[in-house]
Amino acid sequence: MITLDADTLLHPRAIRHLVARLLSAPDDVAAVAGSVLVRNSRDTVWTRMQEWDYFLGIASVKRMQGLYQGTLVAQGAFSLYRAEAVKAAGGWPDAIGEDIVLTWNMMRQGARVCYEPSAVAFTDAPSWT
Repeated sequence: MITLDADTLLHPRAIRHLVARLLSAPDDVAAVAGSVLVRNSRDTVWTRMQEWDYFLGIASVKRMQGLYQGTLVAQGAFSLYRAEAVKAAGGWPDAIGEDIVLTWNMMRQGARVCYEPSAVAFTDAPSWT
C-alpha cells in the first residue's frame, strides 16, 4: 500500500522506483520511504528555508540512515508499505506522528525500512506571504 499526502504530486516514475526498491530488497524490508521535496521553493524566503529543511533535515538524514540499512521513518507523505507488515504491526495507530509510530512498531516486529531517493514527490510548503 502507498501513502500520499493530499497536496503531494508524484514524479511520473516515482511509484515505479518505490516498487522496484521493495521488490529488490531483502524479505525483512517492510516499507520504502520516498523522497519528498518542496515544489514551491522559489515563492518566498520561507519556502526557500523549508526547501533546505526538507533537503537537509529529512532527505540527507534518510540517505545517511540508508548507509546503515535502517531508515527510521517511512513518512506518511509518500511511502510504500507491505500490507502484511502493517497488519502485523497493529495497523495505522490513531496518534500524532502515526507514520513514526507505525514504522517503529514494524521495527519491533523485526522489519526494516529502506529509503529510495529516486522515488520523488513534491509538496507545497506554506509561503506565509
